[in-house]
Formats: sequence, structure tokens, C-alpha cells
Amino acid sequence: MKISQILSVLAESQFKHRNGGRRI
Repeated sequence: MKISQILSVLAESQFKHRNGGRRI
């Protein structure tokens, strides 16, 4: 597993979660 890949997945998940909470 590549650290960069894990960070990317975590960042994407957090970003989606943040956007999902506030949908305009």
C-alpha cells in the first residue's frame, strides 16, 4: 500500500463527507 494512495483516499472521503453535509 502506498502512503500517497491512502492519503488520497482519506482526503477524498473527508471531502465528500464535508460536501455531502452541506448540499446547495
